[in-house]
Amino acid sequence: MSDATLTLDIVLPDRLMLSRPVALAVVPGALGDLGVLPRHSRLVSSLRPGTVQVFETRGGKPQACIFISGGLVDISGEACVVLADDAQDVSELAARDLAKEAANLKVRLDEAQEDEARVRLSAALELNHAQAQAVTRYASAA
Repeated sequence: MSDATLTLDIVLPDRLMLSRPVALAVVPGALGDLGVLPRHSRLVSSLRPGTVQVFETRGGKPQACIFISGGLVDISGEACVVLADDAQDVSELAARDLAKEAANLKVRLDEAQEDEARVRLSAALELNHAQAQAVTRYASAA
């Protein structure tokens, strides 16, 4: 690894999804996106549902966009480790399927009687909305 790169790892509960040197990674921090460059100060943060953008060189378009459902990030000067609950390449998400799922979730939410079910369905609807935004914004970027 050169001084111009850091290692980006995306770790899921059951596997290592991605591990490669990058010039820049942008992760969806809890309070906003975090740009991570080599020699970044030490930082640990929670992550909201959103897209990890992978840049092999600085500037230009990302070479990969990975949607994560949330998790944690551990950043050091040499590495950016994303511990994600779930992750999927944005190119694998289909806008049409997400729209159908959103409509179904809205109907189920309107019909839900129990608070627990309403909370679970609201969270699923928020995740669906974040996925749809990622498709709109990044599907053609990588």
